Amino acid sequence: MREYTLDYTKQRLRNVLVYDKLQFPEHITKILEEEVGMLLQNYMALNQRPHVEICIEQSGNYQISMHASAHRLKQMGLLGRT
Repeated sequence: MREYTLDYTKQRLRNVLVYDKLQFPEHITKILEEEVGMLLQNYMALNQRPHVEICIEQSGNYQISMHASAHRLKQMGLLGRT
């Protein structure tokens, strides 16, 4: 049985994640929409699921745009007050 070093394992995981992002961008977008939606629901009543769009810039960086619509903010009590 082959022994894997930590560096090899990290690189393998990085390769898998990069491959997933390149091959299945709509999958990553759906996951982000779900996670961002769950986070925002803690603070506001959303009208619908947020929309996330990921674009690759010429520099190779990712540009992430998000749109969310809510009909009210939730009462937070003393949370966030200074």
